[in-house]
Amino acid sequence: ELWGTGCVLIVEDEPMVRTVAERALTRQGYTVLTANNGEEALEIVNRGDAIDLLISDVVMPVMDGLEASRIISRMKSEGAIPS
Repeated sequence: ELWGTGCVLIVEDEPMVRTVAERALTRQGYTVLTANNGEEALEIVNRGDAIDLLISDVVMPVMDGLEASRIISRMKSEGAIPS
């Protein structure tokens, strides 16, 4: 079996999809953080947790996954969050 390491941030507005993804990744050894939407994802990122992978729904209300990803990527490149 393969075991993972690192921290994954899942951004998904559908609770069932978010829960299934979280359980699957946790069972494989990953640390998993979850957010209900793009705004919540930015709050998590701003806490300073080192996130190795972002998995996001694309279509979400208010801030879609692409916009959240762009903002997080820009923050990371500017050194505002840990690499």
